[in-house]
Amino acid sequence: MFCGNENLKMFNNKSLEVYQTTEFTYDKTEESCKNLLKGFNSGWWNDFDYAPVSFQYFSWNEFEPLNGVFDFDAVEAVLGRPGTKGKYFILRLYYDWFGESKDSNTGPKSLYSNFGVERVEKMDVKYAINFNDPKFSKQAIEVIEVLASHYDDDPCVYAFEIGIIGYWGEWYTFGFGESFSINENSKNQIVNPYKDTFTNSNMGGRYP
Repeated sequence: MFCGNENLKMFNNKSLEVYQTTEFTYDKTEESCKNLLKGFNSGWWNDFDYAPVSFQYFSWNEFEPLNGVFDFDAVEAVLGRPGTKGKYFILRLYYDWFGESKDSNTGPKSLYSNFGVERVEKMDVKYAINFNDPKFSKQAIEVIEVLASHYDDDPCVYAFEIGIIGYWGEWYTFGFGESFSINENSKNQIVNPYKDTFTNSNMGGRYP
């Protein structure tokens, strides 16, 4: 993969290539700018040519389709979407997208079948993996460490978001109210591995 809008050489385990500078000229305007000079691209659904940074989600199930088998090509496919290809990226891993089905299609089934992590529910309407289960945290830590081993030195990484828990990796369980929430210990179980294993990358989060 390649990134950036400046002259640079980079090594991505496959090739060494030189990329060209792209220059944009902006007309004076009294209108609000589209995040001018901050360079943020909101994701694969937009492709702003002036933005050198893109944000993308990817699911745990895409990355680990079988227990202990990690598919980096699936992540690279996400990074190759029109809104991200050729840019630096911010990347967030998630387990549950919205909890509309009893069986998540975005989280690996091995957490249920191999490790016995329960899926909690609210009146057959909302569902979520039990983010407070220590067995969930143990598997999440393994995934974080694998990601860090591959991407922490990647020159295309602008930042990794601390995700995994909560819907969309946003650290909350929308629709459950007080009947199920993510406790502080479970949050720390995720924050600390990110902090300890991503030593070269910027870290971000949905909530501080």
